[in-house]
Amino acid sequence: MTHLILSRPKKMNRAYWSTVGLLLALMLLTAWIGLHTFAYLNL
Repeated sequence: MTHLILSRPKKMNRAYWSTVGLLLALMLLTAWIGLHTFAYLNL
């Protein structure tokens, strides 16, 4: 999977990584909120 990504043009790569970064940040935020909500409900 990584080999396919690295062999692509720079412009496409940048767009791909920005999208991945955004998705990762969103997932982290969701996980963080979910964890805190879960901890709050368990109190």
